[in-house]
Amino acid sequence: MDVQIPTTYEGATRLLRSMQRKGIDIGLNQVIEDAVVNFTQSICDEGLEGSYVRVHYADEELTITDDATDEVETTISAPGTCNSFQSAFRRDAPKLMHYLETQVHEALTKHQIH
Repeated sequence: MDVQIPTTYEGATRLLRSMQRKGIDIGLNQVIEDAVVNFTQSICDEGLEGSYVRVHYADEELTITDDATDEVETTISAPGTCNSFQSAFRRDAPKLMHYLETQVHEALTKHQIH
């Protein structure tokens, strides 16, 4: 099943309306959180050529853990002056997605994610 990952604020609000029309009880914050996690997961899976890690929120950071051992491989904090991924997404979602892609590729290059 293909997962729709909104990469703009407008895309997130469209997805929210679509899900709510289908009777799914969800808010915009959850749609944004899912978008950030799912986008980062897709970059990890692509870089590793498979699903070997799991991305999730932990204490306002994204944590990337080894899928087999649950060991933390690396974390990603919200960018710059943003205190959360929510505010970064709402301010400039494409910039946040670029930041996430850069952070994951850097961690892959440094073998922090493997």
